[in-house]
Amino acid sequence: MAVPTYTRNREYTDLILKLSGAIPATQNLTQSITNNLFSLFNERPAYLYGAEQLPHVRASVLCFGARPPFGEPNQYAAHLMEAVAIFEPRLARETLSISSLESTAKTGAHWFFEVKALMNPERSGQPFRCVVDFDLDQDQATIL
Repeated sequence: MAVPTYTRNREYTDLILKLSGAIPATQNLTQSITNNLFSLFNERPAYLYGAEQLPHVRASVLCFGARPPFGEPNQYAAHLMEAVAIFEPRLARETLSISSLESTAKTGAHWFFEVKALMNPERSGQPFRCVVDFDLDQDQATIL
């Protein structure tokens, strides 16, 4: 079952940027995606008593965010990948990968993940990469 991508507001935002002549350069686009991932990883989705399992509900703004870290780092990476695929349409879904970094096992209270993807071709097609530090004690993500 395909999960719909929440894009409507971003399409309007892109149209406004295009009409105003303020289309972001690749560097600004990368920063914009990084900022969105920071928000996504630090927001907690609303608990809707099972309704979040429905594809259209899962892709709604009510479910924007990532659950607090749970299970093993690789399990959590799969959850993050689903959230990014839904809420960051500027990254090409078919190229998206989120992997737990080896240092995660050594730091205990911090989990580190690498996010890699290509930006969608209509955006720039350039590679995107960032490292995310999840502080388990503070329940907060930082983009490194």
